[in-house]
Amino acid sequence: MTWWLFDAEGVMVSCDVSIECAHVYADESFTERHSESVAIAKRVARRLQESGKTVRSLVLLDDIHVTRAALTPHEIRRGVTMCGHSVDTVVNESSLIHAAKRLIATLPRRRLYFEPFRRAPKRVLFLDTPEGGVALGSIAARPFEPTCALLVATWNLARLGEISVPEVPTAREVTSVLEERYRAVERKAALIMNASPYRAAHARLTHVFY
Repeated sequence: MTWWLFDAEGVMVSCDVSIECAHVYADESFTERHSESVAIAKRVARRLQESGKTVRSLVLLDDIHVTRAALTPHEIRRGVTMCGHSVDTVVNESSLIHAAKRLIATLPRRRLYFEPFRRAPKRVLFLDTPEGGVALGSIAARPFEPTCALLVATWNLARLGEISVPEVPTAREVTSVLEERYRAVERKAALIMNASPYRAAHARLTHVFY
């Protein structure tokens, strides 16, 4: 059973803190890198629970930027369990695409611009930010293809209850336990969030990089 709470603005949330760990690509196996993330998330969750907060554990399964999908949510849950932790929800990244398009619609039009992609017949949509252009996605013969930065911004906002994605549980605060190599993408995602009407939500997001 899921117990629903309400934040100060009356928005329904499923817990106090949502913790993301072990970001996994669907064409790889559960490795020591993921196990390290789970171990850190377990410590963070225990500390929060000892302070009286409710916690949910999430894993984002990247089923977009892969050539084949081999890893299943069941296998991810088993890998997390073997690390002495548990995962409440495994979310496919593809479930964020429609919400990502809705997020673009909230961004200031004057700060959006297209650039041609030199090595392929497609155009890339950018957001102008104080730190330079941030790519949001590309348009070619096939449908709009969002970038990792746009998907991460959508993922974070969905977890915070700012953008509705039915597959994603919401929380008052969110924490992401990620490898250091994801820091740059998370920074670009923050720039997208800060350009949107949901910029205040960024204060409820924290990271643990390892």
